[in-house]
Amino acid sequence: MKYLNIALLSVVCFLSKATIALPVTLADTIVFDLSQSTFTNEGGIYYIEFPIYLNSDDVNINAVDFWFQFDQTKLTYATTNALIIGFDPFTNFNTNNQYLSNTSSTPSIADFLPLNTNILTLKFSLAGACTDILPTDFFNVTTLLNGIVSSALFIPQNPGQGISIGTPNAACPGEEVQFSFGTQINGQTITNYAWDFGNGQTSSEQNASTTYNSGQEYTATLTATTVDGCTYNASTPVQIYPNPVANFSTTYISTQNQIQFNNLSTIESGSIQAYDWSFGDGDTSDLSDPLHQYPDSGNYTCRLIVVSSFGCRDTVQQNVFQPLDVVSIESTPMLAIWPNPVNAEVNMKAATTDYFGIYNAIGELVLQPVFIGAGQTAIRDLSGLADGVYFVRPMKKPNDHSVKILIRK
Repeated sequence: MKYLNIALLSVVCFLSKATIALPVTLADTIVFDLSQSTFTNEGGIYYIEFPIYLNSDDVNINAVDFWFQFDQTKLTYATTNALIIGFDPFTNFNTNNQYLSNTSSTPSIADFLPLNTNILTLKFSLAGACTDILPTDFFNVTTLLNGIVSSALFIPQNPGQGISIGTPNAACPGEEVQFSFGTQINGQTITNYAWDFGNGQTSSEQNASTTYNSGQEYTATLTATTVDGCTYNASTPVQIYPNPVANFSTTYISTQNQIQFNNLSTIESGSIQAYDWSFGDGDTSDLSDPLHQYPDSGNYTCRLIVVSSFGCRDTVQQNVFQPLDVVSIESTPMLAIWPNPVNAEVNMKAATTDYFGIYNAIGELVLQPVFIGAGQTAIRDLSGLADGVYFVRPMKKPNDHSVKILIRK
């Protein structure tokens, strides 16, 4: 008689609700949240218990009904528990039609259920310690809110139990990628972790890490074994983006006494988004192909860092030679040279006594210095030198007096 009264009360609630609230629509959902499942072992019998809540915009719901079938090779219905004071569920498993049915209502038509808050739990015993429960194990589901057909959603229990990647997905070759997994599955303590990162490396740690050498997608897998001997497999893709390859060359522009930096960097996929030049004299640039003038002649160590659109980077550094600054005329008060351009022999007349050397464009001495007395003229044969620009400099003050020679044959 008690059950009949409950059913009649539910009907009254349905009718009364229809006169005081907006209709419930199919957007209103009864959610069976397997992701919040708890697992217990009671006297050698394993149980799963998961909550139910309402996803709705209607604040005037006071009656919940549902019925469905479930995989009886995995599950056996045990109990239903209310989590809201005064909320009275009546749940029954019908052995004839194999449906589990539930009718639940609040104490009166003026009492309404909270939304997005657990209101009930369903408890089932499991066929065994290693039984894995999926949303597809529940089927032929019908749900009612205030007696009006609504929708149902079974949330999988895997969210929150998957592999966690501690490094952002935009990982680059050579960077450490961290992986972790929980300590329990289905309420059972994990006793063994077997990682295969897809790059030939493995680990047996709960929290593990590895590095990948090339830009491609890998698959990391984990086989976890629990204290009850149950094994579970999980996997996750790991995207490794390619590193760019930093490279550059330099060109000396003699007319400006500057170095042109030619960016030769490449990347397999994506694009290079940033350039970081450090010229070795304290100056920097973020241009792709900068032009730079050093304060003094000599060797400088230039560094280039390139960064891809995925945040991957590469660095290269080279020695760069800045030649001496030269005057743009063919002679100076200290030294006159003719003919210029020259194809073989050149005349060199010095105003003061000194040794004069011939250098190439990068400052290398290419002929032994020749001694010239004050007011005297010396003849040098340059036919053994390749076409190009050369410089004649006095050995005592090379920075003050330098003459450019152009050899053409």
